[in-house]
Amino acid sequence: MTQQHRKYVVGQMVLANWPAEGMPKVREALADRPLGGYVFHSNDIKSPEWLRDIAEELWTLYQKQGWDPPWLAVTEEGGIVQRFRRWFNPPSAMSLGLLDNSQLSGEVGALVGQFLRASGINWNFAPSVDVLTQKYSHIIGTRSFGTDEEKVSSLAIPWLLGQQAQGVLSTVKHFPGHGMTDRDSHIERPVVNIGWDEMARHLIPYRAAFEAGTGAVMTAHIVYPRFDSLPATLSSFWLTEVLRQELGFSGLVVTDALSMKGIAHYMDPIEASVLAVSAGADVIDCGGTFEQALSIFDAIYEATGRVLPETTVSEIESRIAHAKQRLAPPKDWPLWPDGEKLEAIYQKIAINMRVRHSGYARHVTKPLIEVWASGSPPTEVEEDAQEQPSDIFWLNTGTMQRWDEVFQTINAMHGSVILYTENLWKLPLLVDRIKAAIGPRLEALVAIGDPVDEELFEGMSLFIKVCGNRAMARQVLQLSLSADRI
Repeated sequence: MTQQHRKYVVGQMVLANWPAEGMPKVREALADRPLGGYVFHSNDIKSPEWLRDIAEELWTLYQKQGWDPPWLAVTEEGGIVQRFRRWFNPPSAMSLGLLDNSQLSGEVGALVGQFLRASGINWNFAPSVDVLTQKYSHIIGTRSFGTDEEKVSSLAIPWLLGQQAQGVLSTVKHFPGHGMTDRDSHIERPVVNIGWDEMARHLIPYRAAFEAGTGAVMTAHIVYPRFDSLPATLSSFWLTEVLRQELGFSGLVVTDALSMKGIAHYMDPIEASVLAVSAGADVIDCGGTFEQALSIFDAIYEATGRVLPETTVSEIESRIAHAKQRLAPPKDWPLWPDGEKLEAIYQKIAINMRVRHSGYARHVTKPLIEVWASGSPPTEVEEDAQEQPSDIFWLNTGTMQRWDEVFQTINAMHGSVILYTENLWKLPLLVDRIKAAIGPRLEALVAIGDPVDEELFEGMSLFIKVCGNRAMARQVLQLSLSADRI
C-alpha cells in the first residue's frame, strides 16, 4: 500500500465535526488529509438549502480529486433528538411505539430520509433500537420504540428501510444496548452488570435489523463487566466476536462520538481511536473539535502497518467503498417532502395519542393557564397562542429564577392550570415546589418528555403523554379537551 493510498484509506475512517470556519478550513485540511466525511449539528446548519449547497460543493471537490463522495452525517431521530428543528419535526420513536403501526413507522422513516437527502445528508445516526428496560433513563427515554424487543424490531425496521430507500444510510444503535441503564454516556461511563440471558433480549432488534439490511451500526460507550472490562466501543469481544462473527454483520461499524465522557474522561480520544479500529470499528465519529479529528487521522495513519495490520485496513476500505457505491450524485437528490404529508402524519399521531390518555376532561375549564416546566422556553407555543384561550408561563428547570413570581401570578388568576413537564422526574426538588405552590390548582398534566412524569402528580383530571413531540403538545391537548371521554 503506497503512502498516498494509505492516507486516503485512513481518511475514509474519519468523520470530523463540521468546523466553525466552514469550507476554507475543510479545503486546507484536505490538502494533506482526505477526510471521509463530516458530522453536522444544529448550530452548524444555517438552513436546509445552505446545507445542500455545501454538500454539492463537497461532492464536486471530492470528485475532482478522484475520491469517493464524502459522508455528510447527522443524528435525526425525531422527538427530542433533532438537527433541523426550525424546518422539520418528525415524531419520536416512543410515540410511534405507542401507536404500534409498522406502516406508519415506515412512512416516517421515508419522510426523514427524503428530507435529509434533499438537504445533502447521506448518513443518519438513527434509529435507536435500544430496548427500554430501564424506564428512568437519563438519555434514552422517548428515543426508544418501547420496552418489548419484538415491538422495537417491528417498528425500527420499517423506519430504517424507509429511510434507506431514499438514499440515506441508516444506523442502528447503541450496540449492544443502552436501554438497560439510567446513566448517560455523554457525561460518564455506564456499567451494566447483566448476564447473557438478559443481554440476548437487547440483541434481538440488532439481529432483525442486520437481516433486513441496515447499512451501519453505532457502538455504545458502556462497560458490560460480565463480558469484557472495556466499553463496547473499544472491545474486540463485542465488535468482532459478537457483532461480526456471531451476528454476521457485514456493514459499517461507527463509534459514537469519542469526545463523549464515556470515553474521553478515561482516555485520550486520539488513543481511543486506534483501539476502536483495532477492536473492529470501521469509522470513527471523532466528535470534539475539527483539529482533534485531524489528530485522530494522524494517530490512525501512524498505527497502520504497525498496530493495525494492512489486512484489517484493506477490509475496512472495502466495506466503506461498498457503502459509498450506493450514494447518488446531486442531480438525483430529491426535493424536500411536501409539508402536508408530514402534517397528515402529525394529525394521525395526535389523534391516536389522544385516545390513549387516562382520565376525563370534564373538570378542565376555560380559561386555561398553561405552565411549562422545561429547560427551554415555549417560544414556538407563544407564537400560535392567538388561537388558544390561554395564558402561558415558563418555569425554567435550568434555574430557579422568577419561580415565585410565576406562582404568585398563577394563583391570582381564575381557570384550570395545565402543567407541561419535560422530564421533571429528574428534578424532585422542583416537583415539590410545584406541588406546594400550585398543586391544588392542577387539572391536567402533559408529559412533553418521558411518560414517567405521570407518577409525580396524583389526582389529575387528565394525563397526556406526547413522548418528546414538543411541537405537538398543545394540539394533542386541544383534541383531548374536545372529547367527552379521553
